[in-house]
Amino acid sequence: MRGIIFLLIVFTSLTKLNAQELNFFQGNIIDKNTSLPIPYCSIKLLNSNKTVISNTEGVFVFNKKIDNGDTILITSIGFMPLKIKVKDINIRGSRVFMLEQDITLLDEVKIKPLVVTQVLAEAIKRSSEKYASPIILNGFYKEYVKRDSLLAKYADGIISYYIKKNKDWSPKIALQINESRVKEIVLVDEEDKMNELGTPISIKNLALFATPTASPVMDSSNFKNYKFSMLETENNKKAAYIISFIPVVGSEKALYAGKIYIDKTTLLIIGLDYTVAPISEPYLKEVNLLGYRISSTSRLVSARYKIDDDNYYLVYVGKSFGMQINSKRYNQTNEFKSEFWLIEAQTKDCVPFKNGYTKNALYKRGTNYNTEFWNKYDFVGNTEEELKFLK
Repeated sequence: MRGIIFLLIVFTSLTKLNAQELNFFQGNIIDKNTSLPIPYCSIKLLNSNKTVISNTEGVFVFNKKIDNGDTILITSIGFMPLKIKVKDINIRGSRVFMLEQDITLLDEVKIKPLVVTQVLAEAIKRSSEKYASPIILNGFYKEYVKRDSLLAKYADGIISYYIKKNKDWSPKIALQINESRVKEIVLVDEEDKMNELGTPISIKNLALFATPTASPVMDSSNFKNYKFSMLETENNKKAAYIISFIPVVGSEKALYAGKIYIDKTTLLIIGLDYTVAPISEPYLKEVNLLGYRISSTSRLVSARYKIDDDNYYLVYVGKSFGMQINSKRYNQTNEFKSEFWLIEAQTKDCVPFKNGYTKNALYKRGTNYNTEFWNKYDFVGNTEEELKFLK
């Protein structure tokens, strides 16, 4: 009997010890109304003043110790802030955080489709004219390839984009890799060949979103294929418009559904999220190439922009692409994902890189670093899945 009591005391003590401090914490942020993930949320520990950012899947990670007495504050454009004490989080339960939309219905006259598209057209024009040029964006980059839901390739690094505006407002881009870490599993030749068939990962093209017009939704000639609605919200005490869009039923030229966030005062675009609308999935095309049938299964894009005094520039962009590849011998699902988080923007004395990186994906560069940069820039720490793969 005494032995049982002793074991209970030890178990209770260990439980209390584990509850006092968390060595690793991973959570997922979703929209309470739609259950969709919310990218680029700010997740802050109020006592330690530590902040991390969620990825395109709404996942965030604290990879250092969290005190049980601390408080987590989650904020995002268009959503009400969520504050929760660490001690109130069930360590053994789900760590899914649901945010409620924080919106105000505009007057009925102001939400007519013509008015909404006029606001959007003006925002596109101003954002294209305003984005900083030339500029160097230094940041943390991550990419991975999944095969049948399992990680096959992973790469991250510290990279720099040199961006200069062309006459048509499109960005001229050069890329420099400062540090890189790569891990991939060994694949048989045919499986590896399948990955080379039109991989949608492009580390350079990610910077096309330096201007919001990179999205096909921003093509004014395509407005007629979408149904728009507009609401108003407040972001950091600044008013913003939220323009939601979905394809017109039956339109094969409009594939996407999502939201565009516009600063009300400047009419500059501060955010963009979109994915393939369920009603448009039948219009995703299949391609036959060298005996393989290749079809898109999903596409997702998120981007965020910062208005910093007289400068306006990209601070985050993430893309993912689902692909199904079939042949006589293989039936494989692939997911390709890449993300960039800004660390520092350089707007003065911007000189093009002499020897830029020209390969399509970062994992082709291999592992080459001088410092363990992923520990320094841990605001986008590795998920449990990534840590397991890297080990």
